Amino acid sequence: MPLQDLTPQLRTRLNRMERGVGWFVFLATALLLFGFGSYLYHVAGQRGWFVTKAKFHIYVSTSTGLNVGDPVTIMGFSVGHIVGVHPRPPGDRFNVRVEFEVFNPFFRYIWSQGSVVKVNPAGFLNQRTIEITRGTNGYAMVVTQPIFVFTNLNDLKNLVEAEPGRWQLSQEIFDENSNMLYRAYTWLNATNLQLIA
Repeated sequence: MPLQDLTPQLRTRLNRMERGVGWFVFLATALLLFGFGSYLYHVAGQRGWFVTKAKFHIYVSTSTGLNVGDPVTIMGFSVGHIVGVHPRPPGDRFNVRVEFEVFNPFFRYIWSQGSVVKVNPAGFLNQRTIEITRGTNGYAMVVTQPIFVFTNLNDLKNLVEAEPGRWQLSQEIFDENSNMLYRAYTWLNATNLQLIA
């Protein structure tokens, strides 16, 4: 039966029904897209897609139980994951290179002294996990602050005087006898700048 043969009341009723079905399909699609986007955002957050990451690597004798995607822990918290397990060439001193990433801010716990990487058993089926101990001394191995290189000490002295408490050393300073004068991350002031000069 063609639409022109329907009564005006039935035509109005069909138009309302079509609009209702259209709104239902639109809302269902919008809800489905929102749910999928929320799921992607949650998974991306778990995998560290939106955070700064620091890459590290270790060498082990065997890769048994270490797989790409396995978690890396510090103090019992999952702070990163393994991104690569690669065999070394024949005759190399090490057998396997394991690469892993640690997420911000947890890579700030890895210091030059006291931080050790351990490969611990994690289950009954030869599973193993990478654990990093928290640093006890020294300085952070990874820094996200920008590094400025100065060749003229007079310019650096003017900057330190203009903005005290802002500038730090990015590396250790040694004297001519290889004695350490200043550790990395020492705050610059007029006294240590004079000694460095």
